Amino acid sequence: MARFVQVAQAREILNGKSKVVEVEGVSLAIFNIDGTFAAVENACPHMGGPVGEVDSHKGLVHCPWHGWQFDPITGRSPLNPEATLRTYPVQLDGGNILVDLEGGNGG
Repeated sequence: MARFVQVAQAREILNGKSKVVEVEGVSLAIFNIDGTFAAVENACPHMGGPVGEVDSHKGLVHCPWHGWQFDPITGRSPLNPEATLRTYPVQLDGGNILVDLEGGNGG
């Protein structure tokens, strides 16, 4: 069952930017990719690097520790399909960004 929780305001995250939030013990990175908001667990599957500390580039995010790249919407790496970030469903409610903490997948 979906359980959406407010994590940020849409106006806080400009296009190509990210925001890291802690919600119920989970560190999430919220990205704005050309007006589409995506939420992923803020830990690279390689060594746990904080993917939310960097901005997106051409629709991809990368781990600042070793450069692994991911599509924040699907969680998949374009270079290694075995490597994925855990993604969470996102909804907009007015100017609020809501994330479904129960609906995470991948990673």
